[in-house]
Amino acid sequence: MAKPHIEVLVDWNDDGDFGDSDEDITSDVLRVSLDHFRDMKTEYMDGRIGTLELKNDDHKYSPSKGTITGLKPGRPAWIKAWYPYDAFTGDANTALSAHTPDEDSDFTWVDPTARNFELDGSGAARTDSGGSGYYLGYLEFNDTDVTIACDFKRGTDATDHGGILLRYVDSSNYGHVRVDGSTIKIFENVAGVHNEVSTANHTWADSTSKFLEIRVHGTSVRIFVDRVEIAMSNSGTMDDAAFNAGTKHGLISSGVADHTWDN
Repeated sequence: MAKPHIEVLVDWNDDGDFGDSDEDITSDVLRVSLDHFRDMKTEYMDGRIGTLELKNDDHKYSPSKGTITGLKPGRPAWIKAWYPYDAFTGDANTALSAHTPDEDSDFTWVDPTARNFELDGSGAARTDSGGSGYYLGYLEFNDTDVTIACDFKRGTDATDHGGILLRYVDSSNYGHVRVDGSTIKIFENVAGVHNEVSTANHTWADSTSKFLEIRVHGTSVRIFVDRVEIAMSNSGTMDDAAFNAGTKHGLISSGVADHTWDN
């Protein structure tokens, strides 16, 4: 049975992020349920309802006794559920193709170019130090329409850029989203030729980690950075018969670089 990796965060101080003290409550979550309800008269679906059961033996989440500043109703909550999932834990220099994803072992990382991603030893993936040209690493999702995301830390390399690999068919036919310091771009690689099809201005400072999320459905590619959708030119499309049916997705870098991918 598929077992998703779940993280739960609450913006207690309502400042628009989930990175402050006590805002990652995952370790205290005992049960999570997500439900959709349908209006029987109109047949419209209502918004999804999330229910959390928390460990509270120390009264951390009790309004009258709690130790959390901002413990009030209506605070934004973010439930992340991913499958498959990989935290890239393991020894440094371990090739990604020799590493088993955390959730789960039925999935296998594949390196189709002899230029491998590897573990950095601190819970992230990186390019190895040898070879030249594009680095590709993918999992077989058995689905063309997916949401794939990671904590992407853009390093200091201004020449070779990293991102997310989409709908890989072979080393000459795939799509990908690539990040540099001032733009995010969607590319189609058709018969070995990389064509830029959509772009957006976005400042991504050196040595900065952001949550990069790509949602692919049909010909649409929607890009989110730290939960905010990025408006792409040409409506963010990616459409070519060479890879429309591709079900393999993963990581990409245009060369050896100091970028890292996590979660």
